Amino acid sequence: MVLNKKIWVAVGLIIVAFTSILVYARLHNEQSVTANTYQTWQKTFVTRQSAQATYVNAGVDGKKMAMSEAQGLGMLITAQAGRKGWASQADFDHLLAYYQQNRLVVANQQTHLMNWRQRDVKGAWRTDAHSATDGDLYIAYALQVAASVWPKQATTYNTLAKAIAADILRYEYNDQQQLLTVGDWATADTAAYRVMRTSDVMPSVFASLAKLTNDQRWGQVSD
Repeated sequence: MVLNKKIWVAVGLIIVAFTSILVYARLHNEQSVTANTYQTWQKTFVTRQSAQATYVNAGVDGKKMAMSEAQGLGMLITAQAGRKGWASQADFDHLLAYYQQNRLVVANQQTHLMNWRQRDVKGAWRTDAHSATDGDLYIAYALQVAASVWPKQATTYNTLAKAIAADILRYEYNDQQQLLTVGDWATADTAAYRVMRTSDVMPSVFASLAKLTNDQRWGQVSD
């Protein structure tokens, strides 16, 4: 009887140990797959523009093209990778530098929005000087995430996120219907002023910007 108990205890310990190994292997494998996916994305799409600036290449067929949506998502991906230890603050700041070098100018006034697209046309880098709201939202949110990942720069990142949020409400906001427009070009004298694009609907980002800025309009936009 005592021997049987010892056998069952041993079997139980083996099962627990084997289960623990399986759980660890699965979790470790998932982490490895995610890390490898990030590294593959980074090597494939993040392109150096200068010594201090990189952009996410959204071009196809070997063509080079940067877009505010891709840049914002790239900044967000990199900040999240930084939380895991896969990306450095310098990686994020290089993407940030490219955004800062390509900010939109409206009526001779530089804004904190990003020019929607830059592309290589016969060897020359051409800019489409309008904004895309979803790209600006991603950039603002990525800065907030970066502030939590690299707290020594939190004030700098959050201050810039606030400035972007303010310009979104200044240039990309329909105050009559309390919704975001598709870009700065969708002004009150155009039919596009009343268009709501699904890619601009980001309730979690709206909530995050509302908390950061204490501006009640973000709550109205979310509603």
